[in-house]
Amino acid sequence: LFKIDPVPFEAEVARLEAKVKEASQGALGLESDLREAEAAVLKAQADRDKAQREFSRYQRGFDRGAFTEQDLDTRRQAYKAAEAMLDVAILQQEQAQIALDSEIGGENTQVAQLLAELRKAEFNLEQTIVRAPTDGYVTQLALRPGVMAVPLPL
Repeated sequence: LFKIDPVPFEAEVARLEAKVKEASQGALGLESDLREAEAAVLKAQADRDKAQREFSRYQRGFDRGAFTEQDLDTRRQAYKAAEAMLDVAILQQEQAQIALDSEIGGENTQVAQLLAELRKAEFNLEQTIVRAPTDGYVTQLALRPGVMAVPLPL
């Protein structure tokens, strides 16, 4: 019967298609974020183990009078800092795992949400063409090109 200007609806569909592609790439990046976090945990464990060995060495040296109490305190603080860094790395790894695992129906949640919005935008675009429910002739034509549609009171 008639057609509503589809340009804003087409633009919305194009925008959402681009966002879906971007989010899909971001979901792939989550895997690399997890691998990066796992590597950070391994490095933090190695740093913590090294700091622990140094602290133990300085503890034995302090007991024999080879090191000052300040030297021992410095190594103790370095060991505690390395433990804290390991805790942070483990938490970041857990967050990366949660982000990767957040899926709905096998899809990343952000991608799934954008796909739902895209389907709605495609439906709205389809609704810009108003079709007659049955075949027939138009007997009363109240629309002309350029006429603005306004809602009628109920």
